Amino acid sequence: MYERTRFQASRWSGYPEQSNPLNDKKGFGPYPIGGIKVYGRKRVWFDKIHFDFPYTGMHERFRDELSRGNPVVVSLSPAPGTWHGYLLYAAKDPDDYLLITKTSPEPGKPSFTHEDELGKFLMTKQTVDCLFMSRMKDRR
Repeated sequence: MYERTRFQASRWSGYPEQSNPLNDKKGFGPYPIGGIKVYGRKRVWFDKIHFDFPYTGMHERFRDELSRGNPVVVSLSPAPGTWHGYLLYAAKDPDDYLLITKTSPEPGKPSFTHEDELGKFLMTKQTVDCLFMSRMKDRR
C-alpha cells in the first residue's frame, strides 16, 4: 500500500502548477477553488477546507481521500509568519501522515524534495489549510 500511494503522490505532484517555479509562494492561487480544471481528458475538482485545533473531521477526511488514492495538498506554517505547501500522500499511523515538499536553499537555486511528518506541525496546534483534489468520477 505504501509504495502504491507513493507512486500516486508523485503522479499528482506532477501537475503543472506544482512544477512551475512561478507559482511558488502563491499558495492555492493557481487552482480553481470550488471548481473544475481539465488535465488532458481528466476533470479534477478542487475544494479548500480550513481546519483549526482540535482538527474536527480532518483525520477522517484524510483517511477517506487516501483510501481513494487522492493525496491532499496542505498548507502549514513551519515558522511564524510563513506558509509552505506539502503533499500529504500516506498514513504513518491513525493520526499522523507523511508529507513531501520541494524546497530551495535560497531563491534562484535548484529545489529538492524532502519528506516530513504532519504530526510535528499538529503538536503546535496550528491552522491547517487543505486543498482536496479529486477526479470527477471519484467525487461523492
